[in-house]
Amino acid sequence: MRSGAVPNIRETSFYLLLKFSTKGLCKMGAYKVVIREKEIAVRENETILNASQRQAGGIFVGCKGGGCGMCKVKVVSGHTLDGIASKSVLSDDEHSAGYRLACQSMPITDMVVEPCREMNKILR
Repeated sequence: MRSGAVPNIRETSFYLLLKFSTKGLCKMGAYKVVIREKEIAVRENETILNASQRQAGGIFVGCKGGGCGMCKVKVVSGHTLDGIASKSVLSDDEHSAGYRLACQSMPITDMVVEPCREMNKILR
């Protein structure tokens, strides 16, 4: 690159991605999430709910915005990056106990989760 030239973002991003992935510093592909003994693949930056819908994972769908609680799951193992959820649907105590909304949660590790609803029954 010429000095003083503006770097091409795509080329720079690809170079950094290639550099980090070849050294094992960047996880590529998907995370495995097990829902009721069924394993689904969740893409990076994808919510558990979207992946479940793509692969018939069995999580109920409501508003997809964190306001209804239809997609509430209990995290048995693993970790998530969480979006916004209504406190009336997911309290701080529930969050501390491992509950998450699948529509607002993206895995950052492989996970095992259990849905809190089955055929319109609350299971918790």
